Amino acid sequence: MSLLTSFLNLFKYEPDIEGNSTFDIDKALNENWDKIDAAIENATNFFYITDDTGTVYKCHEELINGKPVLMYEEEV
Repeated sequence: MSLLTSFLNLFKYEPDIEGNSTFDIDKALNENWDKIDAAIENATNFFYITDDTGTVYKCHEELINGKPVLMYEEEV
C-alpha cells in the first residue's frame, strides 16, 4: 500500500511493496505538485495582526474595486 507524508499528505511509493510497479506520473508527481502549490498559496494569502490590547487576528488582503482592503478572518 502507498504511503502519504504526514504534513501535506503527499503520495509516496512504498519501495518494498511497490518497487516494481509502473510509475504513475499523475499520482506520484502531478497530484503532489497541486497539493504543494495549494499549500504555498494558502500559506502566503494570510497574515497576523496584533491590536493594542494584544489580540491577534488572522487577516488577508483582497482587491475591491482595484484597491487593497484588509479582510479579517478570525481571532486567534
